[in-house]
Formats: sequence, structure tokens, C-alpha cells
Amino acid sequence: MKIVLQRVKEASVYIVEEKNFSAKINNGLVALIGFCKEDQNKSYNDYKKIAKKILNLRIFEDENNKMNLSLIDIKGQIIIVSQFTLCADPYQGNRPSFTNSLEIDIAQKLYEDFIHIIKEEYIKNFKEKFIKEISEIDLYVQSGKFRTQMQVQLINDGPVTILLEY
Repeated sequence: MKIVLQRVKEASVYIVEEKNFSAKINNGLVALIGFCKEDQNKSYNDYKKIAKKILNLRIFEDENNKMNLSLIDIKGQIIIVSQFTLCADPYQGNRPSFTNSLEIDIAQKLYEDFIHIIKEEYIKNFKEKFIKEISEIDLYVQSGKFRTQMQVQLINDGPVTILLEY
């Protein structure tokens, strides 16, 4: 699994076929996620660990301008976008090979499951941190649409971009 996290001031995902936006956020993260062949062997707990890492990674600035706060700390939003091209092998010739990308049906299920896990972990972490329920999780955790032509627009804050590989 390869993940590119970008800290953003604002971001959106436009679904070309539907001619509308599936996601719009302010102040948070865009997570581009590529599921590679070895990801089908990961367990629920593996994906839960990755979700916790994303939500608790301290890459937002505190009052002293130090990257010391997490997405949860700032009550930030996240957009999760499927990005099979992250698993590409660009080293053999000039056309990338996608043979390391996970089969479409399995990748789609993992993508949908991962969004669900991120939502569960966001709710749990939010409640632990702020001792209150979060009312609209779909406002905080949004996504693109799997296997669809999308246009991702964002203002990268910092810029801060982190690559995670699991």
C-alpha cells in the first residue's frame, strides 16, 4: 500500500462523468492511496494501524509554528482518493507497468473498507480527544469515486507531502 499525504488549505474532487464534486474540504489532508498486490494479504488490524497513523501524524503547525498537531487535533478534514498509479513500475521502458496494482474488484473492496476504517478511527479518536461525539463524520472524511475519471484540485499547505508505504 502506497499513500501520498498532502497537507492542504483546501481541496476538492470533481467527478468528470457526473459533472459534480464528490468531495470538498478546507484545512486537512488529501490521501492518495494505491493498493498493490501484496495488500490483499493484510488484515483488518493492519489497515486500522495505517488509519491511526494517518489521523495521528503530527504534520500541522501549533502556535509556535512547529509541526506538532495531528488531523484530529485540528479537527481537520480528509479526502481519500484511490490512486492505482502509485503501484506503477516506471523503470522498464517509457510506459509504466501496472502489473503490481491490485486487481480492480479486490482493490475497490479494500478502498471502501479503508474509508470505513478511517471513519471509525476518526470517530473513536475524536471522542477520546474531545470527550464528545462527532455529529457529521461525512463532513470530516470524504472520498473520490473508485474507477472513475477524477480531477483533484488542492492548495498544498507548506508544502507538506508525506509518502507512506506499508
